[in-house]
Amino acid sequence: MRSHLQPAGHLVISSSFIRMIPPFTGIRGLSLFLALSCVIGRFLNQNYIADVVQYWQSTRDVPSERLKMMPSLTLERSSALSSSVSDHDVVNRSDVNAIRVDLSITYQEIVGFGGAFTQSAAHVWQSLSLSLRDDVIAAYFDSDIGLGYSIGRVPINSCDFSPETYSFDDADMDYDLVHFDQSVMIDATRTIPMIRAAQARRSTYVADSGSFMFHPQDLSVVETSSGLTSSRNDLKLVASPWSPPAWMKTNRNMLKGGKVNDTAKDAWARYIVRWTQAYASYGVGMWAMTVQNEPESSQQWESCEFKAPEQARFVTDYLGPTIRAAYPNMKIFGFDHNKDHLREWASTLFNTSSLSADYVDGMAFHWYAGTCQSYVRDVASRYPGKILLPTEACYELAEQRPSEVDSQNFLVDGIWSRGEGYGYDILVDLEAGSVGWTDWNLLLDEAGGPNHVHNFCDAPLLVDTRVPGGKLHYHPQYYFMGHFSKFLLPGSKRVHVDVSRLAIDELDALHQDSNITPSTTDNNLPVSMVGAASTEAASQSTTTEFAKVGTDVIVSDCPGWPVYGRCPSDGPQATAFLRPDAKVAIIVMNCAEHSESVVVDVDKVGFFKNLNSPAHSIQTYIVQVQNIDNSAIGSSRLLFLERIFAVNSVAGHGLSQKLAALVSVVAAWVILASCALRHATTGRR
Repeated sequence: MRSHLQPAGHLVISSSFIRMIPPFTGIRGLSLFLALSCVIGRFLNQNYIADVVQYWQSTRDVPSERLKMMPSLTLERSSALSSSVSDHDVVNRSDVNAIRVDLSITYQEIVGFGGAFTQSAAHVWQSLSLSLRDDVIAAYFDSDIGLGYSIGRVPINSCDFSPETYSFDDADMDYDLVHFDQSVMIDATRTIPMIRAAQARRSTYVADSGSFMFHPQDLSVVETSSGLTSSRNDLKLVASPWSPPAWMKTNRNMLKGGKVNDTAKDAWARYIVRWTQAYASYGVGMWAMTVQNEPESSQQWESCEFKAPEQARFVTDYLGPTIRAAYPNMKIFGFDHNKDHLREWASTLFNTSSLSADYVDGMAFHWYAGTCQSYVRDVASRYPGKILLPTEACYELAEQRPSEVDSQNFLVDGIWSRGEGYGYDILVDLEAGSVGWTDWNLLLDEAGGPNHVHNFCDAPLLVDTRVPGGKLHYHPQYYFMGHFSKFLLPGSKRVHVDVSRLAIDELDALHQDSNITPSTTDNNLPVSMVGAASTEAASQSTTTEFAKVGTDVIVSDCPGWPVYGRCPSDGPQATAFLRPDAKVAIIVMNCAEHSESVVVDVDKVGFFKNLNSPAHSIQTYIVQVQNIDNSAIGSSRLLFLERIFAVNSVAGHGLSQKLAALVSVVAAWVILASCALRHATTGRR
């Protein structure tokens, strides 16, 4: 097995070494101990780092590779990068995909990733056996054996993914909300228990992912690892209303659109606060809310229409003041609809002449119009103080493409291209400035429901409820989500990434010149897909965007519904984040039909190569860095101790940092005690 460090000479403590140390007692002994401690401490604080790169891979053609930890790669220091890559090594062609990570340029900070606690998800969850319920919660919210989700979306009142339509005050014209069900009984017996289970699982800790290997069959096993401490509040919940009670609306119906009556707007704002308070009474607090789910649409299910100026006025006059009075720290997100209209809504809600800008903390948006990267990027650039959070994505089964139809295996295996669609959209949104990504239903049944208007959809986890106690099936979306949520810890900061296709002899210039800006790939994707030189420069880009999907070329990556969730097939895409634990997480996707050679250069740290990145695959690489606010010292100490005691270990399975510190102290005392013992038996010199 490969050691963490290159095979430099190990220092092994032996009896002959002990005999070389002159014994001292009293003041001399104390002096020796302090000096020895200083030497060891000095040595431990040297920035030794592991010369290995851990990585996890999921690939279409190898079913056993689903978020699988692969054999470690070597992190190399040589400036002669090209000498380590020969024409022989490179697959398919004589050039490579060079990914350069610049840690000196940072962007937005990660809030988290997650999915929605819809009534349907909770309904299916409660139909499972107790052990499978635990498996579902662990699969999503456990940070060691699951995906470490830290965001959950919660509908206010019913939505289409609910067994029935309901509100908590159906008394006509009840503007004082006298009849509001403060127990929110329907949710208290359905949705809230699932959320509480997720909170309990999430509250343990946020793991550092150093030894993570996913096995669905191991979900019932509780594993431990050192990590960042967390609390129950670490699960950030986002509330979203689909419709007010029918009596508050112009069409007197929770379904099929309609608007909030002017006479009911104050009551609707207070209703939302009452709902929030009711949830809080069960220990379920909200971190944020969106003003209205999909305000531009009149749907056959629960819906309520707002134009952008109408939403701005509602927030300014009613919702904003009411929420701030009751929950001063709750975030308010505007829009919450498809990305193709994000810029127009941001311009209205964040307009300096509108007071809504003081209340609206950010923009929520959905993926159903395409990736629309320039739209997201422009909003991030124009309003740097605002938060951008994707809040919904899924594949509608009614919009299933002919290539996706496979009734025999769909329930069990899902459709790989849908996982790629998730991964690509997440990567695009992150590179454009988003702080995370939120899936739609956490869990659905074998039909993609229940849904009371038959708007069935796919989900990362489907349950065959025809089997007693349920049978759980993992779809590709689950694994692609995990490549981000598992490794991009909250607080991680996006760093600058460039992707280019270079000839082998050009690699050295890439590695040696910290100011080089490689040409972008020739796949006609937006420059920002591989990292813009700056958000300001990115915002000035108005070029038409192209994306190749299979044999089709889509002009613009924002064509509108129902063209969404497609990954271009013309080369690797990448993003990278510097985590709070001084590790860099680099995610690389390859949706092409052939393998690719990839070389990753982390500026001032080193480079590594994966010369056979499989077709239709995704990898997450973890690299330990140094000199980042001294936060890598703990890992450095561990590696130095392994060097002293000649301990070899597989990456991710070494001593813990606490054990390393303990061993260092014990080692110092053992040396001192040995000196004293020798002195006692031989007499003072």
